[in-house]
Amino acid sequence: MRTLLGAAALLLAAGAVAPAAARTLGGLEFEPCGLKSPGLPVNIDAQCTTLRVPANSNFKRRFPHADE
Repeated sequence: MRTLLGAAALLLAAGAVAPAAARTLGGLEFEPCGLKSPGLPVNIDAQCTTLRVPANSNFKRRFPHADE
């Protein structure tokens, strides 16, 4: 199992994994993007989208210190 995980990590680090094609799920339209982490040289190919949700007008009243 460790060998398989090590091989997968090497493929990701070497950039051997092709970027995924754009896709949709219901009304969400995903597009290729990259996930990066400060201090790491690896860029992971991913699918990103924006999900808009209505604001919860009771949130600030119930959690007044949430912004702190």
